[in-house]
Formats: sequence, C-alpha cells, structure tokens
Amino acid sequence: MLAESAQAQTCTAPCYARTAAEVTAGVTPTNTAFSANGPIDVRRYGYSADNNTASATGNVTALNKAILVAATTDGGATGATVLLPTGVAYINSTITLPNRVRLQGQNASGSILKATTTFSTPSQPYMFWATNGSTAMFDSILQDLFIDCSDVSGLGGILTDGWQENSGLRSVGIMKFTTYGLRFRNMSAGGQASCELQQIQLFASSSGATAGIRVDSISLAGSFLVHVRDSVIAGATTGTLARAIDIANDSLLLQNVHFESCTEAVHIDGVGSHTYHNITGIAGTTSLVHAVATFTGRLTMVGCARNGATHFLVNDASGETYTSPDLAEYVYPDLKARNTAKAWCFFNGATAGTNPPTAGFNVASVQRISTGRYKVNLSNFTQNGNIAMLVSCNQNAQGANNWCQAVNAAGFLVNLDVAGVPTDANEVHVVAFAL
Repeated sequence: MLAESAQAQTCTAPCYARTAAEVTAGVTPTNTAFSANGPIDVRRYGYSADNNTASATGNVTALNKAILVAATTDGGATGATVLLPTGVAYINSTITLPNRVRLQGQNASGSILKATTTFSTPSQPYMFWATNGSTAMFDSILQDLFIDCSDVSGLGGILTDGWQENSGLRSVGIMKFTTYGLRFRNMSAGGQASCELQQIQLFASSSGATAGIRVDSISLAGSFLVHVRDSVIAGATTGTLARAIDIANDSLLLQNVHFESCTEAVHIDGVGSHTYHNITGIAGTTSLVHAVATFTGRLTMVGCARNGATHFLVNDASGETYTSPDLAEYVYPDLKARNTAKAWCFFNGATAGTNPPTAGFNVASVQRISTGRYKVNLSNFTQNGNIAMLVSCNQNAQGANNWCQAVNAAGFLVNLDVAGVPTDANEVHVVAFAL
C-alpha cells in the first residue's frame, strides 16, 4: 500500500498520516494502520468489533471521533462516510449523528452495533440521535448495519430531530427495542419535506414495544412525507408491538411493506396524504390499517392484502371496517372501496335457530325467523343501512318475492319463496354492497 504523505513513509507500513480534517477537528488517530482518506475507518480511533462489552466505552469514543472528522469541512466540502468493519461492537451511550455524515457498515448482518445492558441514556433514551440543532438535516444516512437495543427497558433505536431529503435508513435493521425503533420527533427546523427508509427491518423486543416507526406531529398540515419501501416491521413471538407505524398530521407512502405480530400495522390520525401499495399482514396482526375518528386526510390503498390479519381496514373516520382478504382499490374520502362487497355469506336456510354462516365475511350469524325468512346479522356495518342487497338460492322456479330489506346498520332481512309459497333452501347466498 502506498504511503499517503512523506510523513507517513517514516512510519511502519501501512501507516496513514493525520489528515487535514483531523487537524481541523482536533482529533488524533490512535491506529494509523487504518485510513481516514475516502471512507473514514472507525478502527483508526480505537473501535473494536470484538463482541466484548469491555470495548463499549472505547467504541463510543471512536465513533464520536470518526463522526466529528466526517462532519468537518475540508477544502470547502462538508460531509464524509464513516466505515464500520464486520463484527459485533458494543456501545454504552447515545451516539449523536450530525448533518452530512453517512455511517456505513458491511451489510445488515455483518456490522452490528449492540447496546450494553447498562446503556446510559442521560439525555435521549436512544442508541442514535440525529440532530442539527434547530436546522434541518440532509445526507445524514445509516446504511448496511444492524442496531441491537438488547431489550434494555426504555431504550429505542433512533431518534431524529431533523432528517429531510436524502437522509434516513438504507438496508438497516433495528431489533429488540422496547419503545420506538425509529422516532421522528417534533422538529423546529421548519419546511420539512421528506425522508426515505429503504429495505429496513424492525423487530421489537420480546417484552413488547410502543411502535416500530413513530412520526410525531411534524408539519401539522400533512406536508412532511415519510417513504418506506421494501421493508418488514414486526413484533416478537412474545410481547406486543402496539403499532408498527404510528403517524399523525403528516403523510406516508408505503411500497412493498410487510407487517407481523402487531396490534395495528399502520395507525393514522389527523391530516395527511397516505398511499399504500402492496402492503401485507399476517396472523398475529389485528388491523392492517386503522384510521381513527379524527383522521381527516386522504387514504389510498392498492394491491394490499391482510393475509392472516384480522381486519384489512378499520376506518373510524368513515365508519367502515373491512375484513375481506384484500381490496382491489380503496380511496378515502372520494371513492371508498371498489369492486368489494361490504358483506356476503352462504348459509343453510333449512336449519332452525341462529347459526353461523357456512362461509363469508362481515357476517356474525344468520337467524331463521320463520319459513323462508331470515335475519342476517353483520359483524361491522355503520353505513346507516344505506346498502344494496342481492339474494339467490339453490331452489328451482324461484318466485318473484325473493327480496332483501335493510333493517338497520347491523343487518338486513332475507325472504325466499317458490311459486309464491315461503320456502326454506338449504343453500342461500346473500351479498351486500355499500351505496
């Protein structure tokens, strides 16, 4: 390896001289075998990915020095990359991330930063804090690494007070957090625009967690956009992740995001424009999307599927609950659901009493009132009875008096006859559409 200066040639090779940025930052390297030209190798300042808690304090010092050098203006240019080696490195206090600095590992499974069980959180209870005072942050990125919060009570992954364009996460995992994996806190910088999170994995602590991603009321007018794509957010096999994504008064774009083991995958409130493409759930998740009653924004869902989640969508703002496996398209408040029934079922009309449907969704039970007359009781339906209903059965020569009648928002009546005579059928099909 070539020496980088005449001074370096007097050292035992390889040896890299102190850089102009280090001089400006007042930082002296402790291991000159590693370079600070180009990506700044954190091992130059004593960082050790040896999976040893005894190295935690030294790792914090090394990271802070490397980040300080990376943030220094050098020759009129500001911002550099801090490079992490392969291995597990313990840290025991919060690392502050400045403007224009990229912290980059080898890959999400190769470079792991892990909290000690005695992690100190004197000011911010997070492993990383991205801040630029009262000024917005740009080009502040974590990439190709894993952050392990070690199930420490009250400890989150990342807190940001300023991330905007070209800031955020790229191929990063955050695991075992007990509060928030990533929190966008109230920002004082003003003019917030967007932040992108690509190929992230968030896995909550087995003791439970508050949210994978929390977006506080940043803009108050829906003008701050968080873009999450090609990612997974999940609770643990034990414990509860209350909300995978919790956002109020701002906008959210999701593309190819999968949710597991959480009470609510996406919780939205206030104003904001929300567009979700190809989001999916799984058993163990209650609601894929929950819009609370105070949500006054716009919600568009295309190509999404609840899979094993209990509810596809609960929209308190519109009074809608969908438990169908998927929706072709849902747009609120303009179009609501397209090509989707609000309720449907098959049932055996020859059985007396109250019975569950043979198959269907959003139908709790079917009650046989008398011969050929049934009450279909819905699980969730709050459209004030403003629905259209259809009925068919397996009887031949069905008469003209097959009809449905809305009773209230909780259900409707079905009447069957053959040649004018009320008749039970052992296979009855009913479907309801919202108008």
